[in-house]
Amino acid sequence: MVEILGFIGPIIIFITLFTGGIYLTQHWELIVEGMSIAPQESSLRMGTIFYGLACVMMVAAFFCNYVMIGKQAVPTLYLANTISPLLGYAFLTVIFLGIYSSAVPSLFTFCTTFFKEGTTQHRSFTAAAPVEAPETAQNCTPGKAKSSIQ
Repeated sequence: MVEILGFIGPIIIFITLFTGGIYLTQHWELIVEGMSIAPQESSLRMGTIFYGLACVMMVAAFFCNYVMIGKQAVPTLYLANTISPLLGYAFLTVIFLGIYSSAVPSLFTFCTTFFKEGTTQHRSFTAAAPVEAPETAQNCTPGKAKSSIQ
């Protein structure tokens, strides 16, 4: 799994930077307009500044011990754990909530394609889908497929 994520990560970063760079070059004049709106939306400006600072700080922190950081599956969790186990648990909770906030809307969208939201069938299907999905995926693993074809 780490090898797959280690391969996909740089691709995601490249595509993200490429997409942002192309968009910026095509819409350069909108930056001035966006900056003029930003003072009216102070949370937008502050969020952007703090997000940028967080990115710079984490990159700098990774370089402090790049040999050890490079061996970790979740480098930020490693950093949090080295500071304090309590901070490590707090960050683990943040990771869990981040995954949950991404997965649950996908689950609801998936279930809504089969049943109308709010119905008993929708609620039942939404409860059953996460339980059944791992079993179905396990049966579809290459080399372990249970086929009725002989």
